[in-house]
Amino acid sequence: MHTLTLQLLNHLCEVLKVSRAKKIFRQSFINEAKYGIPEILEEIIKSYPYALEYLDEDVFKLAVLNRYEKIFNLICEIGMHRQLIIRTIDDSNNDNILHLAGKLAPPHRLSLVSGAALQMQHELHWFKEIKKYAPRAFSESENENKDKLKMVFIKEHEKLIKEGEKWMKGTAKCYALAAALIATVVFAAAITIPGGNHDDTGIPNFSKEIAFKVFAVLDALSPFLSIASEVDIWPCYSISLRNIHDDSLQWRNLSSLW
Repeated sequence: MHTLTLQLLNHLCEVLKVSRAKKIFRQSFINEAKYGIPEILEEIIKSYPYALEYLDEDVFKLAVLNRYEKIFNLICEIGMHRQLIIRTIDDSNNDNILHLAGKLAPPHRLSLVSGAALQMQHELHWFKEIKKYAPRAFSESENENKDKLKMVFIKEHEKLIKEGEKWMKGTAKCYALAAALIATVVFAAAITIPGGNHDDTGIPNFSKEIAFKVFAVLDALSPFLSIASEVDIWPCYSISLRNIHDDSLQWRNLSSLW
């Protein structure tokens, strides 16, 4: 279906009359930014390069609000991002492009990342990426409500920041619980011998069986492997949490980004 749609788009670009080009191409660009289909922009540019004059700030605004990285990068590649960043203003509240990037992502886009802390990290990274291309003066601009960029971001993400901190604490507790459960199971397996021992000698009844020897070796190795896995996983997880926490502190302190 996706391939057929692109083929149909290609055909329309070939037979399209100039008199109808603006209306059709502009709506196509809007749909591309609304639903996140960068192939539409690629196909139109390839088949009808002059259609770029119909690529306006409404398309750019939708791409930023909906967090469509591919569309944003494609617009940057064709060199139109500079003029669109300056021209993009939300008429309802006089928000510039950084105010828009500081708004919370729509639920259908936010849910693509699992965990509130990771969602917050993704939001921060997206904003920082947009900020690289915006004029420095945009950071101090106020919208209709007299809110500067940092205040817009805080208001929009206040709930997500709290949920992220709660998520980090809860995940840390789950890791500690998992480590305790693994240690308990391994210890129980180490002191439990399948088949029991011989009453007179105390030697395991299945000591001559190959399967028992394999079990004994694996049972002896399991505590060390379990501990090693926890030791390996925990530093990686701690580093990830620390990075997320540092990013959150940047917005709570609001000193390093402004």
